[in-house]
Amino acid sequence: MQSFFRNFFSEMADKGLTEAYSYYISQSQDMEATEWFDWNEEDDERFKIWASLK
Repeated sequence: MQSFFRNFFSEMADKGLTEAYSYYISQSQDMEATEWFDWNEEDDERFKIWASLK
């Protein structure tokens, strides 16, 4: 799962954080992405930390 996030963030970094997060949200709405992404509060904290570093 870590490699997924590494790839996701590196691919989305060029588009900007807002687009990266909205991309995740749009994926969530298209499929049961909470399962597909296995996104949870811990990952949300990781995203916020990652976002704060950009």
